[in-house]
Amino acid sequence: MNNSSSVQVSEIETESDLKHWQSQWEMEFKNHSADISSSYSLLANYWKNSCKPEITLIIFHRLDRFVGACILSKNNRRFGPLSLVELELCNIYPTDGFFIESDVVDIISSLLKHAKKKYGFFLWLRTERASKTHAKLLISGLKSLGTASALSTTSSHTWRFDVGNGNFETYMSSLSRNSRQYLRKKTRQLERLSGDLSFQIVNPTSSTENLSLFNEYADLEDSGWKGRNNSSLLKLKSDYSLYKNIVKDTFQIGHIRWCKLVSANNTIAMLLLFKKGSTVWVYKTTYDEKLQSYSPGGLILTRLIEHYYSDKSVDAIDMVTNFSWVERWSPRAEPYSEIRLFPIAFWARVASKMISIWKKEWEKIV
Repeated sequence: MNNSSSVQVSEIETESDLKHWQSQWEMEFKNHSADISSSYSLLANYWKNSCKPEITLIIFHRLDRFVGACILSKNNRRFGPLSLVELELCNIYPTDGFFIESDVVDIISSLLKHAKKKYGFFLWLRTERASKTHAKLLISGLKSLGTASALSTTSSHTWRFDVGNGNFETYMSSLSRNSRQYLRKKTRQLERLSGDLSFQIVNPTSSTENLSLFNEYADLEDSGWKGRNNSSLLKLKSDYSLYKNIVKDTFQIGHIRWCKLVSANNTIAMLLLFKKGSTVWVYKTTYDEKLQSYSPGGLILTRLIEHYYSDKSVDAIDMVTNFSWVERWSPRAEPYSEIRLFPIAFWARVASKMISIWKKEWEKIV
């Protein structure tokens, strides 16, 4: 851990403030982070497109050297007649921020001190995604600094496909007989309806092509239930602006891919993918609901898995979700924990004790 200077906390107030840190952030992300969601492209755009005053983008630095960034959200939690402040490391799934690994303890410690100074009384600092091993190291480090008093978690997982070893044929044989028959049946039915299916992974070569693919995705999504419920990108202008900027910026750093399933010259399913290093994230999915009975979403996922079994530069596909429908494809559950850090204070110790009794499913790690 670098102790040459203490970690400082700066709240970003203007895009000019943010621009000051952009080049360092992008360089450290390139060198250190394996998670695409910790990129400047995603986190900075999430902040820029949020109109909520309780959302704050925070930069951590040692003097003028960038060491991390996160988005902090101030929420009010009611406990009977009491309304208490909860601070949340507000993520644009699947990450809670970007921290250079060796500096994590100092960063979180500085954030807790900053929060106490700014908000006074707050119940806990909550973060949604961390491995249990990392959580134990983090809380031990924070306790040694005298910054946090307790930690409780709930556990969840995301689905991942490990495609770095073996081959697609072996993978398919590992699926249940019913799953294999289901996928073959849906493929035959759809091909009888409209001819051979075409699967494409598109690495856009120009910003114009990239924007065209984004608009194609948005149109396809809007044609289904999200459009009818006014929850599609085209209906939610703030979300459209957010993802348009994310897609634009992620293209510029070379990490965006588009996946298409085409039938009779019509795109019937699309995936928005991010690729960094040996991991691919399936960030958004959509399909033509008129063909829902043929499972176009399932067929495009199967083709995606097949494609990356043959692409030796990729070891894992992260689905960025734990939706139950994915279980048919036998993914591996990648566990993570939701962490609550209680500041050093008598009331925090009392709250920690009471919550551990009230919420028995919350595991006390340390």
